[in-house]
Amino acid sequence: MNIITGNRNFLFLKYKLKKLVRFLIKQEKLNTFGEGEHKINKVFVINLDRQKGRWKLIQEELVKIKVQNKNNLLSFTERFSAIDAKSQSMQTSKINSSYKLDDQYFVDPNPELLNIIREKEIKIDLTKQEIAVALSHLSIWNKIIDENIHSGLILEDDIYFENKFSSKLNSLWKEIVESKIEFDIIYLSFKKVDYNPDIKQVSNNLSIPNRGIWWFSGYILSNKGAKKLREKLPINGPVDLWINHKFNELEVYTCNDSIISQKLFIASDNNYSILPILSQIGIKSNKTFIDLDKLKGRNPVFMFDLSPDKSNLLKLEILLSLNSYRTHYMKFNRELDHIANLINKKETLLFDAYIGFNSLIEMIPSLISFYPNVIIIILSKDSDSVPQACASYIDKSIFCVNPKKNITKEVSRLLKIQNWNLDSNDILKINTELNEEVIETSISNDYKYLEHDVNPWVLPIENIKKYLPYDFNKNEIIPIAKHVENRKDYFKKFDVNFWDILEDTFPSNQSQFSKENFSLSSELDSGFQLEITNSVHGDKKYSSSSIVSKEKYIHGSFEISMKPIKGEGIISAFFLHRNDPWQEIDVEFLGHDTTKILLNVYYNPGIVNTKYNYGVRGTPILIDLGFDASEGFHDYRIEWEYHEIRWYVDNKIIHVRKTWMPTPIPNLPMAIYVNAWITNSEELAGKFEESLLPKTSFIRYIKMYNFDYTKN
Repeated sequence: MNIITGNRNFLFLKYKLKKLVRFLIKQEKLNTFGEGEHKINKVFVINLDRQKGRWKLIQEELVKIKVQNKNNLLSFTERFSAIDAKSQSMQTSKINSSYKLDDQYFVDPNPELLNIIREKEIKIDLTKQEIAVALSHLSIWNKIIDENIHSGLILEDDIYFENKFSSKLNSLWKEIVESKIEFDIIYLSFKKVDYNPDIKQVSNNLSIPNRGIWWFSGYILSNKGAKKLREKLPINGPVDLWINHKFNELEVYTCNDSIISQKLFIASDNNYSILPILSQIGIKSNKTFIDLDKLKGRNPVFMFDLSPDKSNLLKLEILLSLNSYRTHYMKFNRELDHIANLINKKETLLFDAYIGFNSLIEMIPSLISFYPNVIIIILSKDSDSVPQACASYIDKSIFCVNPKKNITKEVSRLLKIQNWNLDSNDILKINTELNEEVIETSISNDYKYLEHDVNPWVLPIENIKKYLPYDFNKNEIIPIAKHVENRKDYFKKFDVNFWDILEDTFPSNQSQFSKENFSLSSELDSGFQLEITNSVHGDKKYSSSSIVSKEKYIHGSFEISMKPIKGEGIISAFFLHRNDPWQEIDVEFLGHDTTKILLNVYYNPGIVNTKYNYGVRGTPILIDLGFDASEGFHDYRIEWEYHEIRWYVDNKIIHVRKTWMPTPIPNLPMAIYVNAWITNSEELAGKFEESLLPKTSFIRYIKMYNFDYTKN
């Protein structure tokens, strides 16, 4: 990528000074060009027909490079008529028309790109010029194969030779021949990426790149290398980006210092597809997201606990979440295997923090190599527990924190984030086995995800399959807890010690909750009913009803038998809810179409009384029931465990949410609510008409079960 970032006048002056030095210094003659397999046979220069001036300039460069047999490099050169994006068709099956932002990050892991990658999978369309450049290189690869050329030097027409080009190439080529090095590509011209290029020097002349170099403007290509490249088509992305992704499949070398440079002071005809994305770095459209993102400190973070007491990790997960980190806390072995696989493949990692993946500690060198800003925190009294291979990174990328100290204060200092006073007694600890028992299920209901909130604790749905070991299309559940019967309430009488009838409202509700709108069932021998009427109550024109449990639950099974209201603008709901922080698990019926059920989760991090109450829409999904819920009673059940939420209708599972699909699982005590009300949102439930009233939702019973996580 010849993206100009410096002052063109300065770059031109620098070039002129180099030319002057080359004029004053006697140049060594090249002995690397000629016929046969031990010589570079030919030079190919890519030049557009309409850019005759560039062809003239590159000829002047080639003439100045003398070859041992008294010829100059121009005598070995063939001009190749470049593919012109302005006059030729760019449609080809040999080049994919788009690539992913992840592909760019693999080559140049700019930490700021992660902010964009973590929000959504971005595809970038190649420009016509980038396709034309790739096709030009591909045409020369074909030429080397077809004409049985053993090796050739491929040049773009905006290059110049550095002052010691000849002597350095002679030395490099001598090593290639004498050491019988089999190569596919040797870069003579390259620019290292800004962030952590992965290049290993192997001799006085040669290095091996694993990732992290730009430019494809001066390279030696062997015949077998050309064949390998052709076998790996189609090209995906700009050619200099794509080739980085193939380094592990090719024998690729670079000279230790670039001996061919680009004339960066010349305006490029190329139009770079990545530039619009780079201009967006740090920009988000959602103000709440921007404000919360400012809380975040150094990342990505990996936390390993090598101490006997593992309780600190849960506390640290909450600390990081409160500072807007997306945290992935290991719960099952499959999560460990999945993350290890992503690291081995050098994929971008979606989360800001990975906590408790202790087996990954041996992969620390790989993490540091690919993530230049990574910070590794190991909970251990001393550095002796750090693997020997990682010792050189201590106090640079790796920090050991004594778990006996004020752990949140120490970690906050390292990450440069706000410290929170987290009482470990308020943090739920569940002891489970890491090896889960997966139960295959059958979920055939049609569903549609609706627009969801944008905040640090919502994961873009399209990223889940890649970054988590779970698949929406694979129907499975992992029940761990034992059900312990807690309460079955048939409402033959109203238990004032357990339930409250609300008399309040909220902004999006057109009605006020009222005690008068609640009644025990007069039609059935058990149950109750919630009525919506046009009687004025408080500041609202209409009145409705809601009840809430006085007791709060942390995990459990919650079931209701109900018949919701059918009517435009009306919502009937059964849900778990809390504030400070706001967490919620919903079952809702939208009155304009009661053949569907709306399931929703809201998540904010913290412990009790943490005033994080962000969100408007939550993460809703609309599921087809296959029947009209308003026409009869059906059983609706929420099973809430620490690692997943399961929803059932008439004992048949209809939906599962695991951690980060697409939010963390709510983890604080919540009360049980049942209500019916009038929404302001016509988009959600239709336009309300007063003539519909009165309307009544009927409930037969509510059942609650606690979950027991003690080991057998």
